[in-house]
Amino acid sequence: MIDRPEFERIRAAALAGDPQGQESLAEILAAAGRAEDARQWLERAARSGEARILTRLGLWEIAGYGGPRDAARGLQRILDCGSAGFAEAAFG
Repeated sequence: MIDRPEFERIRAAALAGDPQGQESLAEILAAAGRAEDARQWLERAARSGEARILTRLGLWEIAGYGGPRDAARGLQRILDCGSAGFAEAAFG
C-alpha cells in the first residue's frame, strides 16, 4: 500500500506530464481496480514514446483492460517496440 504523501508526489508528477509519474499512477489505479482511469493515464504516458510504456499499453489493448479491446493495435505496438530493439517487447 502506498502512503498519501507518496501518492500525491506521483500524482503531481503525472499531472506535470512526467511519463514515469503517469505510468506509476496508472499502476496504482489499476491495483485499486480503477481500470478505465488507469488506461487513460497509461495512454498519456505512452505519448512519450518509451518502449516499456508502449509495450504495456499494447498488452492492455490486446486484453481490453480499461478500454476497448483492440488486439491488432496492441500487437502492432508490441511488434514495433520489439523491432526497435526493446527486448521485453520481443519476448513479451
